[in-house]
Amino acid sequence: MVWSSAAKGKWNEAWNSDGVTLGTGTVQHLVITPDGVLLFDSGMATALWRSTNGVTFTRVNLPPAMEALSVSDATWGHGLTVAILSNRFAGGPDKVYGQSDTVWTSANGSTWTQSPLSQVAVLAAVTTTSSGFLMGGQTKSTKRPTVWTSADGMQWTATTLPGIPGDGSETTAVASIGRDMTAVVGVAGVGPGMYWWSTNGTKWMRTTLAGGSSGTSTNPVATPTGLIAWDASYPGSDGAGVELWSSPNGVRWHQVILRGAPRTSRSVLEGLYPDQGGALALISLPPSPSSNSPERYQVWQVSLTRR
Repeated sequence: MVWSSAAKGKWNEAWNSDGVTLGTGTVQHLVITPDGVLLFDSGMATALWRSTNGVTFTRVNLPPAMEALSVSDATWGHGLTVAILSNRFAGGPDKVYGQSDTVWTSANGSTWTQSPLSQVAVLAAVTTTSSGFLMGGQTKSTKRPTVWTSADGMQWTATTLPGIPGDGSETTAVASIGRDMTAVVGVAGVGPGMYWWSTNGTKWMRTTLAGGSSGTSTNPVATPTGLIAWDASYPGSDGAGVELWSSPNGVRWHQVILRGAPRTSRSVLEGLYPDQGGALALISLPPSPSSNSPERYQVWQVSLTRR
């Protein structure tokens, strides 16, 4: 189901999937373009719907090599939509789809072209930058966290992030604001995510979150006033509820003091999404163990106030 809002606090059902087969998808990705909305449905395979008004959606016929894989992330910028797809066939007996995750681009949302990668990769995230695009993941040959940069979405340059202990780590999230780029690295068994910053995508510097994190801080979001990162570990045990950090450029991070948000350890921040005035936070409020009421969801607008 798709909901839309043109005014703060008022949401309307824009599209109900009862009459449309979403296939095997369990995860959906929305990409906003100047021409409308792209809705990816991702599971064991990928389906795509396109809308010019956010209400009426038309199924897009994808190339078989793209449809067979699962969309992990997608972004729009510089006249292109760039989507990364997870290749569940890699390492198995079926060699038709190769051994790497794949990158696809489209100028109109209907016609898609695969972009070549020089290394076998596991891709986790993609975003638009001021000079092109930034991807995060891991190269299978090194098993180290890697970022890829591209000016046109077709030719990609890989850079391994320095100073990561052990194997099994990958770049799990990326974000960009102005010339500044941020990459988040998750390391198996090492706890909170680690943050890196760069202005050119090739030289990276380690940064830290002030105040620490009780879980894996991830998915930084670019807003008009800076970057916001959120803690995905909740529900927590200290009663603090949702945790957020902010940074004007990805170099220095400060914990955000939340005013008005649910203050309960049972609240879960499901996602953070850029908004014209800051960001929108989707928070789920599970019922108490003794209650039979359904899980509730709230949408909060997050605005950063400088002091």
